[in-house]
Amino acid sequence: MNRLPLALLALLVLTTLGIVPADIQAQSQCPLAEQVDYPFDRAAYRLAQDFGVPSGRHQGRYHTGEDWFIDPDSTFGQPIRAIAAGRVTYAYPLGWGRDGGVVIIEHTFEDGSVVYSQYGHIVESDSVKFPTRLSCVELGQVIGVIGDARPAPHLHFEIKLAGPDNPGPGYSWVNPYDEGWRSPSKFIINRQAWTHPAYRWRLILTDPTGFNAPPLQLEDQSLMYRDGGTLRMATYDGRVLWRIAQTEPIVAVLPYQGQPMVVYRDGTITLIDYEGQITRSWQIPEINLRPDPFLVGENWVFQTEDDTLIALDADRQTIIWRLTDLPVIARVHVSADWIALLSQDQDLWLIDHNGQLQVSAAMRGMASFATLPDGDLAVYGRGGLWRVDSAGLWSLLNEESIAITDANAVAITADGAAYTFDGVQLHAPDHSWAIPLSVNGKATLTPIADYLLLTSTDGQMAVMSLTGQLCSALQIYRGASVWATLAEDQILRMILGDQVIGFDWSTLTQPCR
Repeated sequence: MNRLPLALLALLVLTTLGIVPADIQAQSQCPLAEQVDYPFDRAAYRLAQDFGVPSGRHQGRYHTGEDWFIDPDSTFGQPIRAIAAGRVTYAYPLGWGRDGGVVIIEHTFEDGSVVYSQYGHIVESDSVKFPTRLSCVELGQVIGVIGDARPAPHLHFEIKLAGPDNPGPGYSWVNPYDEGWRSPSKFIINRQAWTHPAYRWRLILTDPTGFNAPPLQLEDQSLMYRDGGTLRMATYDGRVLWRIAQTEPIVAVLPYQGQPMVVYRDGTITLIDYEGQITRSWQIPEINLRPDPFLVGENWVFQTEDDTLIALDADRQTIIWRLTDLPVIARVHVSADWIALLSQDQDLWLIDHNGQLQVSAAMRGMASFATLPDGDLAVYGRGGLWRVDSAGLWSLLNEESIAITDANAVAITADGAAYTFDGVQLHAPDHSWAIPLSVNGKATLTPIADYLLLTSTDGQMAVMSLTGQLCSALQIYRGASVWATLAEDQILRMILGDQVIGFDWSTLTQPCR
């Protein structure tokens, strides 16, 4: 006969009588984490050591958190705050001995997920004491101050999925992600975006490297996409329907005669149905493809791993033209007459739709492209905004006197108005107004109805009106891929980093209406 342990039996008796121990009460009474923030003023602090990097001071072990400081003379004694509401599960001023104390806080979110934030190298002061174990803390509550840790005062900040009462060593011999640690900055930045009023849903990849190509969006707004070594299908609101393991890397999922077409690195092309079953397959021989092809008329154009562009005909079986010895491509734009390629060395190549190189030019910096209403190409770079006609003749549309950064972008509306972003400010066509925007990475500017959508490879997103109002702005944790589309259901679907995220367009634009 099985018998309950005495401690559990006693707990059941006390609970039945309505007597609940204090630690259980504390756990149940602590509020949910509704908002998150950094444990310090992010603008004042610098990152000394990132999450997951190997440390020479610790035999090459991987860092399980992030180290933050102000400067060697100002960091000691600075207050540290709880990143969200939660319950203290560990608080010991000698948790790391000579290197100071540790506080760990459990945070429970509305979706039922639980994470632990850990604050290392902190100490008590005359006015600040550690919160007691099992007590509740609020967002922004001071829980300690930075101590005199080696090699200099700093905060070691962790986010983890386990270990509520174990501060650990701060370093791991294996990949800390696989052991349950998470990037603290990524956690905070993404959680802040998920609490935006326009947020509706998210789809997180299991592959933390993110998307290598946009998904295929079907008529019902469902998505088919590659996630690491699997092909996946998700509903219009980000719920995964099925997944199929792949043996060869996928470079693109494209439409073909009403069916999804999966293109693999080795040149294999497979047609599948909406359940992921193969209906037909063939091979383009002797090529290794790179991700993210682009459409020129009816022909998909791929870059191969030997720096060649190839164009497939309408049946996706025959190479109709080939252009060799290309530079590594940083940006691509297709206009009515041109394929504009910008290399990572800022050289511009203009290729006609038959694959013939017609123009090459040194841009002296990053450039961006758009198509004018008459089909001509617009090129925006350090010299200003230019028109390139079907004959390859250049004419200046708008000379810029401002310094253009590598984050520059241009958008042309249906009436031919050119809105330019120089990496610092978004400018009206006549420069009658400018909106300052803090953007890193490569920017993309897209006109949507009476608004402009700006996204960047560093995760920034902003919606502006055509009259110079900033409607909404938010940050997603950085990633290499950017894709955005507004469908009939008025949900803005975006890829930033390792997630597809859905925002309600009406809510994003409401402040400008």
